[in-house]
Amino acid sequence: MVRRPRRSRRARAITAALMLASLAATGGVELGGLRAVNGSVGDAQRYADAHAYERAVAVYRAVAAETGPLYLLAHNQVDAAGVDAERTILTWATALAAQGQVDDALAALTQVTDAALLPDREREAAQIALGDARRQAAAGRYDVALHRVDEALTSLPPPDLAAQAQQLRPTYALGAARLLLQRGDAAGAVSALDDLIAAVPSTADASRARALLPDALLAAGRQALDRHDETTALRDLSRVLASFPGGPQAAAAQALLAAPQPVQGTLVRHDGGAVAGALVRLGSHYRPVYGGYETQPPYYVSHTDGHGDFSFAAVPLGDYVVEVQEGDGWTTILTPDGQPAYRVSVEQLTPVDLAFVVVPG
Repeated sequence: MVRRPRRSRRARAITAALMLASLAATGGVELGGLRAVNGSVGDAQRYADAHAYERAVAVYRAVAAETGPLYLLAHNQVDAAGVDAERTILTWATALAAQGQVDDALAALTQVTDAALLPDREREAAQIALGDARRQAAAGRYDVALHRVDEALTSLPPPDLAAQAQQLRPTYALGAARLLLQRGDAAGAVSALDDLIAAVPSTADASRARALLPDALLAAGRQALDRHDETTALRDLSRVLASFPGGPQAAAAQALLAAPQPVQGTLVRHDGGAVAGALVRLGSHYRPVYGGYETQPPYYVSHTDGHGDFSFAAVPLGDYVVEVQEGDGWTTILTPDGQPAYRVSVEQLTPVDLAFVVVPG
């Protein structure tokens, strides 16, 4: 039987002392980490109290990023620092809004993502947007006020604030439409009025919007004509006639819709060569007669240029045929079966491009 030598009391004491020293060192390090975290959290709170919110948020986020055994004793503070940063952002957003920096405030709130704070974020965003909406409306900037109300509604506000936004929106939409009309944005005014009428059709604001709509549509049609957008002008002016007949706006729209239209084309030979210096006219009421055909006035005449191009600046609405001068007379260009080859139908707000008109061989 082999006996192990017993360790001396001195050896055991040294081993125990070393173990205790190691534990003390580890505990000291962790206590140091705790003190550092507590100090940083205190600094962050002082920054927030001094309204230095950006610094406060930065310090809280730095604490939240600390990991490892060094911060074992401080894990509660580290875990809470991320939420503290977002709570500070909520306070920061309120302060920014109070200084008139509403867009910055709303942008800051998008950084709040903790699930426990989302209800606070949505309420704060709606309150900021609605508060600025009221201020903008009081200053007559209804277009901005309407934008703020829509921001409040899209931020998933709590029911009480959503109800406030819905109540304010019709009045602000009507004011925005009037403002857009004054600024020359008739198309924007029409859109705002249409949205208002569709949203609250039985309200007093909707009645006011319907009364304003004929002027807005007429102005929108005129502005579309000014920018050579005949398709949009035709839509808006036709709507005036259909929805508001008998009024002065309908009479003005009818006059615009009846306006003469431009007609253009290029006169060429069968080989594609341009026919320069020729007379081209549009004749009305084409009909075959014994031994030929005839057209009736009014006539509209144009000369071709060196490229064979011709144009009529303003042709009244109606149906015409193309005629070309030959000698002392005029020839209607016919198909093999004796029908006009180039008929022109001038319609409301529709410029006509005949492309290539081929003269007889």
